[in-house]
Amino acid sequence: MDGLATRGQSFQTNAAVPTVTNVNVASLLTGLPPARHGITGNTCLRAEDGALVPMNDRAQLLCPTLFARARAAGGTTAFLSAKRKLLSLFEPDLDYSLSVEEPADWAVDDVGDPPDIYDREANLWLLEAAALLLQRQRPSLLVACTTDLVPHLHRPEDPDAREHF
Repeated sequence: MDGLATRGQSFQTNAAVPTVTNVNVASLLTGLPPARHGITGNTCLRAEDGALVPMNDRAQLLCPTLFARARAAGGTTAFLSAKRKLLSLFEPDLDYSLSVEEPADWAVDDVGDPPDIYDREANLWLLEAAALLLQRQRPSLLVACTTDLVPHLHRPEDPDAREHF
């Protein structure tokens, strides 16, 4: 992690399958595949009654997170997400957290009112809040999870996608 921070890196990796938000974010932030971390979809069917249950409950996560490891090593942690649903998976291991859906007062005061999470500007708001938190609190580990709205709407080479990124 120190090497990534000092040199900067860019690399491609394989996605966790199924390629949905909760699975991939849990895989990235535990370093393990779904079979080991336990988040196997955005939702699952509850055996008792067949109800569709969101997979964003911390009790469903079967292993430590990178945030927990950072805190155990004496670090501070921050996770900022466009969607509130992701925070509940990691909040016990976080010193700082917010979502575009439910922003912290300090972020609204300093960055302004957030756009709707389905607005492409939500990513810019989130990154501005992350930069401010990084500057003020200097967490050891900060992760900002932007919305994937633009990639759902546009191919990477489309002018709208290139402008956004």
